[in-house]
Amino acid sequence: MSTLKLTLTAIDNKKFNIYADDYGLEESELPFANNSENSQFYAIINALNNTSDEYSHKTNDDIKNWMIEERFLKQNGNQLHEQMRENIGRKLYTALFPKTIEKALHQNCKSGEDLHIQIKYDFREIGKSNLSMYPWNLVHDGIDFLAKRQITFSYRIDYPDTPKPGKRQIDKLKVLVISSQAFENNQGQLQNQEPVISNSLKKAQDEGRACLLSWYEPQRQRPTFKVLREYFTDHYKEADKLPDIIHFNGHGVFQDKLGFLLFEDEQGQPDYISAEEFADLIEICNPKPQVIVITACKAALAHKSDSVFNGVAQKLLQQVPAVVATPFSISQESTTDFIDQIYRVLGNGRSSLLEAVKFASKAMKHKEYEWYRLVLFLRHNGDEDGYLFEVQETPQQLFNQNNRELEASDIETLKDLVKRCRIITSNRIVRENFCQYIGIEIDDISPDSVAGLGDNLFIETLLNYLQKTDNKSAFYKICVKIKPHFESSVKLTNKLQIIKSKVMQT
Repeated sequence: MSTLKLTLTAIDNKKFNIYADDYGLEESELPFANNSENSQFYAIINALNNTSDEYSHKTNDDIKNWMIEERFLKQNGNQLHEQMRENIGRKLYTALFPKTIEKALHQNCKSGEDLHIQIKYDFREIGKSNLSMYPWNLVHDGIDFLAKRQITFSYRIDYPDTPKPGKRQIDKLKVLVISSQAFENNQGQLQNQEPVISNSLKKAQDEGRACLLSWYEPQRQRPTFKVLREYFTDHYKEADKLPDIIHFNGHGVFQDKLGFLLFEDEQGQPDYISAEEFADLIEICNPKPQVIVITACKAALAHKSDSVFNGVAQKLLQQVPAVVATPFSISQESTTDFIDQIYRVLGNGRSSLLEAVKFASKAMKHKEYEWYRLVLFLRHNGDEDGYLFEVQETPQQLFNQNNRELEASDIETLKDLVKRCRIITSNRIVRENFCQYIGIEIDDISPDSVAGLGDNLFIETLLNYLQKTDNKSAFYKICVKIKPHFESSVKLTNKLQIIKSKVMQT
């Protein structure tokens, strides 16, 4: 996966600069920034926040007529246009990818690899405009949404004291789930998502690679903020008791220019915990979590303030490397789909947070218009691809894995590693030599010519052929060939050793 870094800097309420690493600087203009009140912008945010096709927000006639003219609303003015999100996405694309920056996008997409677009802001510039509130991951180039291709977006807010670079060494992924049933009068009670997370991590838990932390006693306690503080205080230097991931599932609200999460109090009533209070609690942990996932409405909303850190997600980003949250409302069904997928992907111990968010967002098919709502904030220096963990298997885990047959996940691991070490190029001679090394002829792979395929597709086709023909000898030789490229990673070396042991000829 390659990364295209775009630094956005506000000039005034409407104009801003975009800087792309290695490509240069270009000035652009924000769409929907029609006046100092940003009435067009907030009308767009309200439309994107809708969980139905009805548009019931109070909007003056001028704004409503403008939305009809731009095909954001239907002619009756009470329903969203069926192409509303595509039309908004095109406006966003024009703003984010002016000529020079669009060239950077196209050149980074040429390789055929997955692309990570990192949108970066300086926290000192936030008060000049609504720049940081724009849903750039909704950009549409006139053909499709970029996020529905091989492109993943993340947001970064530059702030002093960035977390140290490098992956956290763990032997198992520890997840602490806060599933709050508290709600306001205009909200509904949410279902407990802990069973969903536990089921998604079942395979990883069975293999000793993940666990859910028990931080309160369900039979006699509610998951209150007070109980959570006591748990962190009691175990604040015990790494095996502290989470790598905290997941908050519940309601969120944004009021009085501040974001809040609704915990339960001792009577089950809502306890409004501010962004600052929650961040202060996280500071107790030593080590701190690497990721906080918040499937609460508007937990990433930050506006009408001179500081972006009045939002829950943004405030937490001062404490941890990564936060997943949403500035919008989100349905319970889509939340469940997202949760199920993100933990299945993270539980395999090989995937990045970017990959997990991408798969989870694509799984939110309950309502087609919710896929863009949960976004990733990532500020971990040196790990732009979101590889925040290095799972070191224990001897027992290695033993368990060595005694299984070669699985589809092993094939996917090899595909990924062969791609990453770049030992196969588009040169036919290089490909023929590699095939001869592993004991096959290049023309054996497929009845159709494969020599002209792109690198990644050639690797996919080659390893699929080896899997189909159960060529253990070739798999073994591939492991031997690529091992020197990954000797600096204990995790990947262990993975290769496991695969080698499964295909070793006795």
